[in-house]
Amino acid sequence: QRQAGSAPGLLDDADPIQVIEAPTRALELARLARRLREEHLLGGVPWARMVVLVRSGSLVPQVARSLATAEVPTRTAVAGRALRDDLAALALIRAVDVVLGRVPLTPDIAAELATGPLGGLDGVQLRRLRLAMRQEELAGDGHRSSDELLVEALAAPGRLETLDLAPARRLGRLARTLQGARELASADGTIEELLWHLWEGSKLAKPWFEQALQTGIVADQANRDLDGVVALFTAARRFVERNPGRPASDFVEELLGAEVPEDTLSPQPLADTVLVATPSAVVGAGYEVVAVAALQEGVWPNLRLRGSLLHPQRLSAVARGLDRADVDERAEVLGDELRMLALAVSRASRVVVLSATANDEEAPSPFLRLVPPAPGLAEAEAGAEAGRVAKDA
Repeated sequence: QRQAGSAPGLLDDADPIQVIEAPTRALELARLARRLREEHLLGGVPWARMVVLVRSGSLVPQVARSLATAEVPTRTAVAGRALRDDLAALALIRAVDVVLGRVPLTPDIAAELATGPLGGLDGVQLRRLRLAMRQEELAGDGHRSSDELLVEALAAPGRLETLDLAPARRLGRLARTLQGARELASADGTIEELLWHLWEGSKLAKPWFEQALQTGIVADQANRDLDGVVALFTAARRFVERNPGRPASDFVEELLGAEVPEDTLSPQPLADTVLVATPSAVVGAGYEVVAVAALQEGVWPNLRLRGSLLHPQRLSAVARGLDRADVDERAEVLGDELRMLALAVSRASRVVVLSATANDEEAPSPFLRLVPPAPGLAEAEAGAEAGRVAKDA
């Protein structure tokens, strides 16, 4: 890799159109990721000059995660998920739920807070802390279970002062943060103030920011966590500005009931990452390398007839003076799908990579048959055919 990094342009003679087929989707995306890394390391192509396109927006998160796992930094052009499905945002909301009394502090909720981002404990540390609290309880002739002791530890900030353990100190900090948030809620603090208090008490801003500046899976997760927290604060500020007199519990109820992502007017990050999107997201843009992934039969082209309720395509035909009996609707849909693929591949200035999964249950798209064979492959096939003819003679 060091040699490749010092000699960009080693892939200048690569075929302009390349096809990747694999028996599974995971292997397909792994091979695609390797191809993108080769373009970056050997070809000297910046990540931001590559794009991976898929037919449906529902495929974007899966493809982005798989590429990120394979050390290809990615970003998406679509809102990923509702805030209630974001782990970092949900951890803060769960804490607000407990502070406001909307959710009782049960042993399960206490364990969730302790092992979540705010508590920062893993399973081993939590078991160690439970054991230490239980031993201390028995030494004082107590009979409470570790579940009861864990709930008390988060409800009473001073409960863990007698334990000289790192997990106890960490959970004690969370208990003090929750207590401060309860006092703030009693003073009619807004949801924005409650969230800021919990966030500042977590001390997560610095480590997550440092992780986000790196590369790899951990950096991608830190970026997603920070994005979720920022989106949550934005939603809270918007709620307070629009509803200055409503309680914080109303915001939590609305957020947990929302099934769509929060709207945002903030621009997409322009970091050196590979964009994963649908063709409509790259209209007017250009890239050196364009990869079209998950090019499957039944997915692309998708020949399902659109507008089955109002049939707008019939209005279009009437406006053009065509007889509907002479119009093949599926052929029109096929043409639309082909034009969408043409839009996708036309974004590339140097290399197009097409990838698909081929097994007993999934077949590659028939559009792959439109790709001309590579010159080397054509010569090899011609040589093999000549050999067979000579042998038959």
